[in-house]
Amino acid sequence: MLIFSVHGDTNFKNHQLHHLGNGAIKGHLDNFAGVYCIMQAYFSGHLNKDYVRIEITYGEEVDFEGARNVRKEVSSRDMVVVIDVTGAETDKLFVVEKCRNENMRNFLHDIFSDMSCDIYSNCPDTVASQDESDIYCSVTPHCFFLGVNTSNGDYNEGQVESHTRYLDATRDAVIRLVERYPDYAAQYGLDTAAADGPILMRTTTEEKCGCNGAGFYSNTVMQCDKCNKKITLLSKSRLV
Repeated sequence: MLIFSVHGDTNFKNHQLHHLGNGAIKGHLDNFAGVYCIMQAYFSGHLNKDYVRIEITYGEEVDFEGARNVRKEVSSRDMVVVIDVTGAETDKLFVVEKCRNENMRNFLHDIFSDMSCDIYSNCPDTVASQDESDIYCSVTPHCFFLGVNTSNGDYNEGQVESHTRYLDATRDAVIRLVERYPDYAAQYGLDTAAADGPILMRTTTEEKCGCNGAGFYSNTVMQCDKCNKKITLLSKSRLV
């Protein structure tokens, strides 16, 4: 399965976005920029594949709680792509970070050969070095970070600058990944079918049952491992 994990929580109570002209933007982009890119790809219609899953997670800003919940359903036969903003210094349109698997790096170099990007096995981000890929890499080696370029500030602290061409390039990278994922899956034995049918988009929430038990997912509910209370959490959206 090809899983896109994009956190929807932010550090800010109020959000602003300014159009500076000629596609340049400035605002609170962490991580509305990543959510925008995956939503652009979603509504393009190119993600309508059985093997695609989108997770809009919560709690990234506080110990990656949403990603930790999603991780419970991830296996070593899945590829996980984390989409978030990056402060990496680059003259390219998007950045791949923490792509530690050599086979996957070679695959990305191949499928992105006609696109403007940097591909790193480490983290070149000068603002922050931790992200949701650090959670998923403990389960699958087929995991990396897809970064939306930002500059002129700390995206954790306030407004930063970016450009619509960076957003569009990240969207196009997502679509290319979806198109070529079956090739990688066939070569390295990854899953290409989802039990839930066509594209599944789920939004995790941080609702609790009250007894502070650890939740685990089963379809569209979270069940507490202490009191066994079931809470309907997950919203499904399916393209047909």
